[in-house]
Amino acid sequence: MTKIRVIAEVGTNWAVDDWDGGEEEGQLLVLNAISLAAQAGVSGVKFQLGLENLYSERRAPALWTKMQRYRIPLEWLEGMRAKARSHDLNLWASVFDVRMVEKIAPYLNGLKIASGDMIYDALVKEVLRVARNCSLPVAISTGGATYIEIAHVVNLIYDFGFTEEQIGRAHV
Repeated sequence: MTKIRVIAEVGTNWAVDDWDGGEEEGQLLVLNAISLAAQAGVSGVKFQLGLENLYSERRAPALWTKMQRYRIPLEWLEGMRAKARSHDLNLWASVFDVRMVEKIAPYLNGLKIASGDMIYDALVKEVLRVARNCSLPVAISTGGATYIEIAHVVNLIYDFGFTEEQIGRAHV
């Protein structure tokens, strides 16, 4: 029998419009999003980590300021993991900052690469390295990718030493 897993894409939706930006309330919003996802009957939740480092404060100040609103401090991850576990949910994250992959992995059940980052080789390689070391599954979104980009990331995975058996059947 095939088991279907549904992972709720919380992303940045936890940051409600009337939130004042305070960390304590932000953490409560994140934990509430996990509980709401559990009530919906999903098997996991996925957040986006590292958005605050996506843009340069100097070169793109408006975008940098906007992304600071979606910052999930590393200190929140323990509570997020505990809340997810209390609901028997898996906790996943799309990671956008290569420097944080190793720090966040111990709190997660899986790592995800966004389709826009499929050709960001340094990030893909770091996610693959950490996932292997921590025995975590990796998901790679292909929604915004071209055939060439998909082929590139699949080849990168094979070049990294993963076998077709380890990654499942590659559809390129």
